Amino acid sequence: MLLKGSREIAESMFKFVGIGLMTIAGFIVYSILFGFAYGLSPADAAKIVITGGLNKDPISIYEKTLAETDSIKTETFKRFKVIEDSLAEEKRKVKAEKAEVMTLRDEIARLMDLKKKMEDSSLYSLAKIYNDMDPVQLANVMIDLDDTLIVMVLPKMKNDKASRILEMLPPARSAKISSMLLGKE
Repeated sequence: MLLKGSREIAESMFKFVGIGLMTIAGFIVYSILFGFAYGLSPADAAKIVITGGLNKDPISIYEKTLAETDSIKTETFKRFKVIEDSLAEEKRKVKAEKAEVMTLRDEIARLMDLKKKMEDSSLYSLAKIYNDMDPVQLANVMIDLDDTLIVMVLPKMKNDKASRILEMLPPARSAKISSMLLGKE
């Protein structure tokens, strides 16, 4: 009989503990759902539920949430301002570098033009000298010259002199130089 009574007591205790655990679990779920419904953290929602609801201090919770929102907004605007300033500085740097590149490009173009004029001047001087030479001697000189130089000088020489030079060079070399003059090589 004593065993039977002990068993009933134990079962009652288990039921009591089970009900208590279910109540606590329900409270936790209620607090979390309450918090989500009002945009609060679970901890703040639990405080409100424990103190008896929103009637105790709803304004301070609203003010706290508003202050946090304002703080986040202010911090976000500060970050955006830093990013905006950084982008403006980078844009200024890129613009300055672009101007420098344009200046350098213009200087390079000017120097290349000057170089071309100097080369042309030198080539015309060389062509004038070659025009005054005997064609046989000139052919002997051109045998040792680079084909590229010959291609640059021949058009600046008199046509009859240039054609006589091509006649005196070996046929294969004359053909190659002619192709180079036409831009095919």
